[in-house]
Amino acid sequence: MKSTANSVLTRPTSDVAVSTYDAVRQVLLEVESNEAKAISLLVSLLDRVRETSDTTPLKGVAETIVQWQNVPPDAIVRSLEDIEKQWDSTRKGQG
Repeated sequence: MKSTANSVLTRPTSDVAVSTYDAVRQVLLEVESNEAKAISLLVSLLDRVRETSDTTPLKGVAETIVQWQNVPPDAIVRSLEDIEKQWDSTRKGQG
């Protein structure tokens, strides 16, 4: 699968433009990577909810999803990781 950062941008020719291009490209690659990680975490959490029938994390997941378009992808990843950690610690306390 071709990266959005590589397909959307056309490499410029001047040194300043190349530097800017490289910086923008790097940011886009990081955003794309964080979005992929957020989606993977979301799917994993939802799959665990399905397997365990424990709906405890769904409120936090829903709140995080509502914010998806308004916060950076790395913040979404951190929120989902926090939900997962909190859920794991709660489940360990029950077992």
